[in-house]
Amino acid sequence: MASSFPSTPSQLYNALHISAQHIRKCLPKAEVSIIVGSSFAYFSNILEDCVMLDYCDIPFLQITTVAEHTGILFHGKINGCPIYCWGGRLHAMEGFSNDQITYIAHLSAFLGCHTLITTNSSGTTNPDVNIGDIMLITDFINNSGTNPLDTRLHWTFTDLHRNLNINKEFSRWVLEMAKKAEIKCVEGVYCWVKGPNFEMPFGIECFSKLGADIFGMSAVPEIIAGLVHGMRVIPIAIITNKNEVLPEDSAMDGISMALGEIRDFFKFIIKELPKFEGNINLEWINDIEPVLFRKPKEVAGKEHILESIKWVRGLIDEENSPKIAVVINGKHLPSFKSFKFVFYNELPNFPQTSLASRYGKFIIGELGNKHIFCLLNCDFEGLEIYESYFIVQLLIGLDVNFLHYIIPVVNEGHNLTGIKDYFCMKLQNATVTPVIDAVNITGIGDQLLLAFPGPTLPTEAEKNLAQLLGSSLVTISNMSILNEASNRGLPHSASCYSTDFSAGTFNSNNLSQLIDSITDSSMQIPLKFPIASLLTDTNLIEPPLTQNDIETLASDIKIGLYPHLTVIVTEEIGNLLLRHFKIRTSYSFRSTITQTLHFTIDGIMIIKGSPLLKDQDNFFQSFSPVFLSNQIGIESLIIIEEVSTCTPEISLGTIVKITDQCGLSCFNPLIGPNIATWGERFPYISDAFDSKIQWKKVFEEHRIKTCEAKLLFTSKERGMTGFSFAKIARTLGAGVVGNSGPYSVIISQHKLAHQPKRKLLYLGYVNHDPIENITINAPPVEYQLAMKQIILKELKTLI
Repeated sequence: MASSFPSTPSQLYNALHISAQHIRKCLPKAEVSIIVGSSFAYFSNILEDCVMLDYCDIPFLQITTVAEHTGILFHGKINGCPIYCWGGRLHAMEGFSNDQITYIAHLSAFLGCHTLITTNSSGTTNPDVNIGDIMLITDFINNSGTNPLDTRLHWTFTDLHRNLNINKEFSRWVLEMAKKAEIKCVEGVYCWVKGPNFEMPFGIECFSKLGADIFGMSAVPEIIAGLVHGMRVIPIAIITNKNEVLPEDSAMDGISMALGEIRDFFKFIIKELPKFEGNINLEWINDIEPVLFRKPKEVAGKEHILESIKWVRGLIDEENSPKIAVVINGKHLPSFKSFKFVFYNELPNFPQTSLASRYGKFIIGELGNKHIFCLLNCDFEGLEIYESYFIVQLLIGLDVNFLHYIIPVVNEGHNLTGIKDYFCMKLQNATVTPVIDAVNITGIGDQLLLAFPGPTLPTEAEKNLAQLLGSSLVTISNMSILNEASNRGLPHSASCYSTDFSAGTFNSNNLSQLIDSITDSSMQIPLKFPIASLLTDTNLIEPPLTQNDIETLASDIKIGLYPHLTVIVTEEIGNLLLRHFKIRTSYSFRSTITQTLHFTIDGIMIIKGSPLLKDQDNFFQSFSPVFLSNQIGIESLIIIEEVSTCTPEISLGTIVKITDQCGLSCFNPLIGPNIATWGERFPYISDAFDSKIQWKKVFEEHRIKTCEAKLLFTSKERGMTGFSFAKIARTLGAGVVGNSGPYSVIISQHKLAHQPKRKLLYLGYVNHDPIENITINAPPVEYQLAMKQIILKELKTLI
């Protein structure tokens, strides 16, 4: 009965009421809600007078796809206390959206439950914690790249920008109860990762350095949703692995060790629960905007932007045409000498998707001694990615040659403090168009900024994480306007001001001085649009967008071309390498997929180009050439791409063999329904880099510097790796920063249990130093020849 899912906050609010009404008709009321995960479905056995309701019979509730999650809502009693026990949760890694993965926790509040208990299995690096231990989660770090409350449902009944920290006093009570029951229960910080693949050793190492005691693929969405309703939250983790990620079967051993204690622990806690003195936030008290959850993902076309440029020019005095644009996330109008404005939604063809664009103003005015464009967002989070692309292209078309971004921060004592660089923990890739002439931010201070996904404010653990990474400033603002400025070659800078995220004011006099300090440039930034290039020397085919498409194309390639080795290269390196091979045939795709396929006469499939990653919705399509390699049956892959160094020990021009990888705020190509005939739901990839493909000696013979290093990667937020991310990578122990190669690594290890592990060699050509802001040219001929030699050497072992 999973009806079509709601797409706005008001629809979600009403859906929850409908779900709750149906459950009340079928089951008695309850005071405590328990959400159980992997191998915890047995909990229903401890309920007295147990009755059941299938998830599929509850309106709007989606069905979990993970084994060991029963998809049944149980009702019963523990020591006389009425309980709802949810036999399984929804995960982001299954492809569910934030409004879906938080639904059960929200629904628990709508059903009148005042206490929420969650269980999950987790890994740990804490030396004081052992497999089978029970841990109470007392804080958390969100490494998923999204905020579970980005639905803004909570805005109907409470403030939009909330501090949501787990209640310390209640946590102390839980720990005291565990001690009283003689059950070992430790406390710790949980790091939420999306999965579905188990983490690699370097990832575990990074989570520990970030301040996490444990890590896993769930818990945080339910914790946040419970807290925003005012529920008492008891998040419990069972430690299933330590210092390494074990295959799924081994991980279940840790759960089995703790089952008895968990049962006794929950019985004791529920028996001793103090009377609930708070209020459950449900009543609709705020006027809210009907912002869509699943927003349109279409980039504005050339003709639409040109029309808007022409329209805005009609408002401008050409003699005083502004060259500087200031974008402000806040509600305070600066003190202009004179100005005129239009609302964003009055701009022709403006792609309105965010709260900022609902009331945001496009202002043309005089501030200080200069005429400027001022974009007042009237919101703390700011414009989203497609809006930012439109605005940056509009500004370039209006001859703007510098953009300044003013950002609210949670830190106290700042009034337009200059920012050196930033890193965004929110997923926001470049738009679907390729970046050109990318530029890095112009630093106007020493402060580094870390941006977390809003609308709720960062937790204490996340603020501590920012300090550990050297980013003293923390915000929830989107960085997409800076990312797009970088991607379009528009020089830009940023500053910040302190706020409690309600008023949003700062000293306008300081702004006038800041604007006056920006030097006008006569430089004309070219207005460029993406060109759909169809390669004349390739066979144009339809993109394989489904499982059947990929399997059919794989079968055809296997019969007609039978490649033995896959080489995955970026556009620039690929163009150079292809000159050294005899190509039998090439394929390009009509749309969606930007890579091209090239088959050599000696049995090599070369995948050339980088995917255009909009978000997780298009990952399967974007990486279908790599899935194609798997389905052809190719058992050896070589990945070669440009990387950035983040340590003085690795110089420009070095060839780096990647030995491990970790992603911060990044997508995962395996998110979504698992294709069971292709690979396991939770791939074990810890040994991905253990293959023995020969490489080092070949480069040394060509007198090329080599080394081995760990790699950190993130979603491709801007055209160049920034100083801030390079510094984060160095702090965490990475030697280089990568691009799209890590995603191919993950896909290559997606296989069935009985299949042999695919061999993998991941090489990086160091062409950029973000610390010194230096970039060098593509690999010279001797590098190309060495790469060819390695490829042919590996091919020889396969034939």
